[in-house]
Amino acid sequence: MSGVSSPCDSFIRAAEPRVVGTIRNLATLRVDAAALRRQCDAVEVRLDKIGPDAPDWPDLCSVLEAGGIPVIVTLRAAAEGGSWTGPEPRREEILLAALERVSAVDIELAAAIRTTVCRQAARLARTLIVSYHNFEFTPPLPDLADIVRRARMDPVCVPKLAAMIRSPADTDALLRLLGQERAAGPLCVIGMGGPGSETRIAFPVAGSCLAYGFIDEPVAPGQIPAARLKAEIAARKMRAG
Repeated sequence: MSGVSSPCDSFIRAAEPRVVGTIRNLATLRVDAAALRRQCDAVEVRLDKIGPDAPDWPDLCSVLEAGGIPVIVTLRAAAEGGSWTGPEPRREEILLAALERVSAVDIELAAAIRTTVCRQAARLARTLIVSYHNFEFTPPLPDLADIVRRARMDPVCVPKLAAMIRSPADTDALLRLLGQERAAGPLCVIGMGGPGSETRIAFPVAGSCLAYGFIDEPVAPGQIPAARLKAEIAARKMRAG
């Protein structure tokens, strides 16, 4: 795919929220693209769960891309809820190679390798999802806004912010963040935990550009099946007129 324009940029920047189905098992990568399109608009391949040494995963991702499913590759570090505990130079190498084959990769805002990955994404006209995760609490609104501002310093990035919801005030802070920041460009906001399940539907309706559900197994607290998420977002938007 090197040198070929990516479908993911227009996908993420579309007017309507898009549902991303997470995949954490290698067998699921072999599912026909048409079957996946009925459940979601793109897939996130959780390579930290599948294992970057798993056979054929790059080719399987390319098959999905050819079948009209944009692929986001994530090799999430253990410090932000993932399973990757290897050296950062190796993670950088894997993500740089993935950008040659797929539409986008996800890298944490705090990652030291982010700048290098961003340069490769820009060179290949791919999208970089720059993510922040807080599994303990939702930071105050000024801190949330600063996180988004720092993520947007990368030229091809889409900020993705996921925080644990403990109270209605947390939900309100994340909704206010969406209201004040979405006009500046695509922004993904996710509420995690039991109380956050409802926000996985409400936030995309309110302007979050991406909604994450699972295809095979949940990878985050409060995540719901992608097919259900897609149906409920569509139904709620229809009711809202």
